[in-house]
Amino acid sequence: MHLSPTSLSESIHDIQSLVLSFHPLIVIETVEEERVQALLQSATQEMNLAMFEWSVTRGLVRSPTSLQAPWTNEYAPPGTNKPTPVEGTDDPLKVLQHIQDVSTKAIFWLKDFSKHFENDPTLIRQFREVIQLFGQTHSAIVLTGDSVEIPPEVAHDAVHYDLKLPGRDELYRVVTDVVRMLKAKHRLQVEPIELELQTLVQALLGMTLKQARQVIAYAALNDGKLTIDDVSTILERKAQIIQENGVLEYFPVNDKPLNLGGF
Repeated sequence: MHLSPTSLSESIHDIQSLVLSFHPLIVIETVEEERVQALLQSATQEMNLAMFEWSVTRGLVRSPTSLQAPWTNEYAPPGTNKPTPVEGTDDPLKVLQHIQDVSTKAIFWLKDFSKHFENDPTLIRQFREVIQLFGQTHSAIVLTGDSVEIPPEVAHDAVHYDLKLPGRDELYRVVTDVVRMLKAKHRLQVEPIELELQTLVQALLGMTLKQARQVIAYAALNDGKLTIDDVSTILERKAQIIQENGVLEYFPVNDKPLNLGGF
């Protein structure tokens, strides 16, 4: 099954609905982990569910904004106090064994986990047992990655969730956050009016949050200000992204480019 949300609020509602309707495995193919984290944190907070994050480099940690979070190292130097991973859970098999024993209902976000399934029947069997258990509770595993391959043994339990590119609401927050940061750290005179903000957001449509943040910061730092004149810079960067992906061909438009900012 595939779901395609159209806004952040709808995405949050859809994730909550999937969890409450006993979907134990949610697959999101994306490189935008920042957005996945914000989505899952918002969904679990409203549901009063715990949230855990896993990567092979860190192991399993409780998400900083999760219920009863974070687990921290009280003896770490000031400024480096981060959630402490569960010991030994950097190993894919051991993290599944730990997850199976967790009694708290939770969302477990496993990053790039599917890459470890290849030629490992023991891992697939353990994963299948966790999914079977979660199918009877309101816990769920979320798998993310640029490309997520699901073993056929559990494919029928997976729901593929299509995380669209950021909408206007997310891009608007990115622009205002960048403006606030540049004014505070670089003392730049970047105070676009609301109409200019909306026009900049229109030009950013089609970019990831990371790309939008980078291009807005570059445009502002380039001349010390952020105005409607920077739309051309944004569109040029969008053209580069399209050409780098090699999927579409970009044709520059000289007539009323602002009206085509989101295309």
